[in-house]
Amino acid sequence: MPIRREKIDRAIVMTQSDLRGFWHPLGFRVGRAKSSKSHHALTCNLMAFVLLDDDGNVLDGCYVDRRDASYEDYLAMCQEVCRRCTPDQKEAIQLIILDIFTMGEEIKVGMVSGDIQTLGYLGPIDQPLDKSSVQGRAVFALAEAFGVDLETKTCVPVWVPESDS
Repeated sequence: MPIRREKIDRAIVMTQSDLRGFWHPLGFRVGRAKSSKSHHALTCNLMAFVLLDDDGNVLDGCYVDRRDASYEDYLAMCQEVCRRCTPDQKEAIQLIILDIFTMGEEIKVGMVSGDIQTLGYLGPIDQPLDKSSVQGRAVFALAEAFGVDLETKTCVPVWVPESDS
């Protein structure tokens, strides 16, 4: 089954919602940047919303689990999703990637100050945010595939306006 644009749209909407705070199974919302667990799940959920059907079956045979995959395999998966995106979907995902990265920085500050507990999950303070950690592998692969520079917090333009001349 091929990757469908409506699955990409749903992934964008669901991830934007999760960035504002995860819904707890007991019916309340955990606020933005209040948990390293929710931050850790954002990157995983973004790709799962695109590449898994409602029954949890892999679409198009290209889903790899970020916990087990090499950086190159995870990057290849992200690049395939990027190739299937329309320009507006790609731009939306670029902004999501920047927001995920920014949220990680907010959580790290909260964890250092003691306001946020790790809850046993590997948050940005537990492991370095680099290609060797699970979260780093996902964040950097998404950023590379979608043209996001995390150092400067800028995105490769998807759409270039026509000149007025």
